[in-house]
Amino acid sequence: MGKNFANCNFQEQSLGDYVLRSKLGESSLSTVWRAEHRTTGEVVALKQIPLAKLTRHLRNCLECELTFLSSVNHPNIIRLLDFFEYDGSIILVLEFCAGGNLASYIQHHGRVQECVAKRFMQQIGAGLKVLKQNHIVHRDLKPENILLSCSDCNPILKIADFGLSRILLPHDLQKWFVGRLCTWLQKSCSFRDMMRRSICGVLVQSFLNFSMATLLFMAGLVSRYVQFIRLVSG
Repeated sequence: MGKNFANCNFQEQSLGDYVLRSKLGESSLSTVWRAEHRTTGEVVALKQIPLAKLTRHLRNCLECELTFLSSVNHPNIIRLLDFFEYDGSIILVLEFCAGGNLASYIQHHGRVQECVAKRFMQQIGAGLKVLKQNHIVHRDLKPENILLSCSDCNPILKIADFGLSRILLPHDLQKWFVGRLCTWLQKSCSFRDMMRRSICGVLVQSFLNFSMATLLFMAGLVSRYVQFIRLVSG
């Protein structure tokens, strides 16, 4: 397992060529740091994933995340700058988003103007279109995993944290369902598309009529979406 820098002096600790400055977040599987390149001074986000914590399934998800992010360059998808192995961990070097995440933005600003909500939804929709074109199921899409490029009045939204993502081709559903259910799932307005639209609809409600109840409903909707996709994806 990689070194634990939880109580360290960040001025003196590093991961590869990057000097750690602060901890941005932590989950059961990874830690995200704000860091600077030792030579260029470029500010980045480092996602540290101890390999010892990963099951075979999660390793497959990590491989999917690296493959997808390495092949995509889109303003509404978090950009992967590099990745490397260090002291038993995989380190993802990601662009740093100074505006934080969408959940914090909604909690701080409350109700936003319709023009802002429209601009945000157009950006999220553009990112989701890229996922669909690449047959990627995010499986953990929620406001906490949508980042803002900056903290000013005109941020760019970026879909992030593909740690549970998976490639799911249309014919994969046939391996799990037969008969009428399989036919229904393969219609033009598939279950996945319906759930994406539902999630986007709840986001619009969050923008225009903020309430914690809306965010809690959003969390429940995402949970049901994740449960279904895990069922069909294995």
